[in-house]
Amino acid sequence: MMDLIGFWTSGIVTYAHTEDEGIYFGPDGTGFITWSNLFVATFDTFTWSMDKGLLSLKGIKKYILYHGEVSDARPSEINECCLWVKRKSLDDRKS
Repeated sequence: MMDLIGFWTSGIVTYAHTEDEGIYFGPDGTGFITWSNLFVATFDTFTWSMDKGLLSLKGIKKYILYHGEVSDARPSEINECCLWVKRKSLDDRKS
């Protein structure tokens, strides 16, 4: 489970493509999913747990930021149970 902890991003921030998305898993069982472009960012927070290799996420709150200021906060709609975690190495080979 410890190899899941960290921030995982698509890493697609270039001059031609200025949006990104990522997911963070904290060691305390909290995390967030983020999406951003030049003007808008979202942070959808959740708690997570892992049992027998199956991941469960329960949403807390979703924040929408416009030009760096919170423009909306609402309950998260994340509610995923028993997701199978497929691990890959950094060079995209299955591990």
